[in-house]
Amino acid sequence: MSRRYLHWLALCGAVLAGCTTGYGLRPHEYVVVRGDTLYSIAWRYGVDMRELVRINNLADPNRILVGQRLLLGDDAVDTNDVAPATDTGSPPRNAVASTTPHNDTPRSRPRRVEPPAAERVATADGTSTAPSRDTAPTLSGRGWVWPVRGRVIRGFQPDQPGRKGIQIAATLGTTVTASRGGEIVYSGSGLPGYGRLIIVKHSESLLSAYGFLGKILSNEGDRVSAGQPIGEVGNSPENRPALHFEIRQNGKPVDPLRFLQG
Repeated sequence: MSRRYLHWLALCGAVLAGCTTGYGLRPHEYVVVRGDTLYSIAWRYGVDMRELVRINNLADPNRILVGQRLLLGDDAVDTNDVAPATDTGSPPRNAVASTTPHNDTPRSRPRRVEPPAAERVATADGTSTAPSRDTAPTLSGRGWVWPVRGRVIRGFQPDQPGRKGIQIAATLGTTVTASRGGEIVYSGSGLPGYGRLIIVKHSESLLSAYGFLGKILSNEGDRVSAGQPIGEVGNSPENRPALHFEIRQNGKPVDPLRFLQG
């Protein structure tokens, strides 16, 4: 076997090996694109944002650059399985890595409304609903309120695609409110499968997310309180009005009903 032939085989092997990791990317490595925030990247890969800061030695977690390579950690898994490829809301657009607030719709100043009650109401078919706002709004023992009034049509089953949170049926255009006070750390449509999405940081370990929004009423960096309007209900991938609601603790999905009922 000629030396030239052996050299050709080695070159082909190197090219194929490079293809398996995405143009030279190492496993568990991510390249920042327009629209990303550190929180949205952590959310997508099911890791704690603080861990991303640590392993990448980031001096300022609020500043990441388009094209920057980030290590994700050994436990990172792409969790964007909420919806099929057909997204809700506006068609997918290129995301924007930026420290400045961005939005998909013209911003209107949120008007505070009465938050829904935090009790769970059983229905005849065994599903549940967020109680009517005609009842006195109350916080759960953990300080959370329902983000929208409606029937829970998809429960929490984190080992199943699309069930890392709950799906609440509601009328199209219904106001979606922050389930607890905090800071909006992501507002946009850059995460596949969520449509228009808002992520709220409540503490160093707790985040909540509101997907399938028809309209976004708040920007990144806004401080919100429990019951404050942040968006409006849009259509789910099944083309029915619904809100996808998730809570993550230390980067991992947890059952929202534990917090809404607690």
